[in-house]
Amino acid sequence: MECPKCKAPSPDGKKYCGECGAQLRKTGDLSNADLRQEIQTILKEEFKDQKLVEVEVTEAVVTKLTDWAKLLAYFAGIPIAALLLVLGALGAKKYTDLWALTEAAENKIGPVVEQASKRAGEVGKQTDELKRQSESVQKQLSELQPKLADIRANSEILAGYEKEFDEKFAKLATTLNSHVQQIEGSIQDITRVVAQPGTERWAVKTGQDPDRALVHGAVQTTVEDLIRLPRPNDMLPVSQDFPQYQQKRAAPVELTIYTVDATITEIKLEVDGDYHLVIQGVSGRTMVAEVPKPTVPFIGNSPWLKQIALAREAVDKKIIGHSPSSQKLSAGDSTFAAPGPLKNSRVRVTGVGFFDVVHSQSGVAPNGIELHPVIGIQFLD
Repeated sequence: MECPKCKAPSPDGKKYCGECGAQLRKTGDLSNADLRQEIQTILKEEFKDQKLVEVEVTEAVVTKLTDWAKLLAYFAGIPIAALLLVLGALGAKKYTDLWALTEAAENKIGPVVEQASKRAGEVGKQTDELKRQSESVQKQLSELQPKLADIRANSEILAGYEKEFDEKFAKLATTLNSHVQQIEGSIQDITRVVAQPGTERWAVKTGQDPDRALVHGAVQTTVEDLIRLPRPNDMLPVSQDFPQYQQKRAAPVELTIYTVDATITEIKLEVDGDYHLVIQGVSGRTMVAEVPKPTVPFIGNSPWLKQIALAREAVDKKIIGHSPSSQKLSAGDSTFAAPGPLKNSRVRVTGVGFFDVVHSQSGVAPNGIELHPVIGIQFLD
């Protein structure tokens, strides 16, 4: 075995170097009994030439040296042999010197050990406190885990709701935009059409055509007689347009002024500005009478402008002005289409004969006959 300090060879089994006294194995490797035995052996060897005999190496000295050796070996790593050699070098050659030196060493190392023990105690307390705090934190984290899980779950649910809401809102916005555009388009169409006169035979309908000077008479007749009047062959079938009559009147019907007694069953404001009147005869048969909008942009220099204005005013006063506010006329609406006769609706209507294209108009006669324009109306009720 080689000494770890001076490198001198030592026989196997030796515990201390014969040259320098260094410990060949750590004190920590010895049991308490072995340590005490080692100290007794070294003391006997060290003081064999003194009167200090085995009996005088008291248990108290051995105990002190053992405790001291443990402490020094623990705190400073000093080998027992080195300790005893130091004692020898200091001249501890008798029991009293050994005892005094032991006490002196104990007094010196005692405070250090006490301070170290105190520090170790403080460290232990701090360690316990940190452990307690760590356990508290772990407990709080454990308690928070379910809440965090709930929060994550709720967050996912809310995220799903938010996504669903965004999708529905986007669809709703798209739908609303589409509807708004459609309404705006409809309003523009109505405004554009109402703001302008009609186009289909408009001059003939309003008395702006070249044949207007040929219109004559005031023939008293009935709804039933008018719907039996034959339609010209070149105006057949009744559902098709006839461009040759765009600025021309069909004689003799469209050159004649007729007067009929009838009942108004419906009023509709057309998109071309006309009041569309459905008039009913005694048999229940119906035909149409139209009262144009009496302004120059609509009927120009018609010779019947004043008469049309008076007829329009009469309708406004007798029917529209006495109707509930919810029944006010709107362009294209048949707000007065009620079953049975309207209030103040028994009338004597005077107008120019006119054959219109039949296209499912409300109250239209089979032959398409109309009084268009109406140039006079008298309420009989």
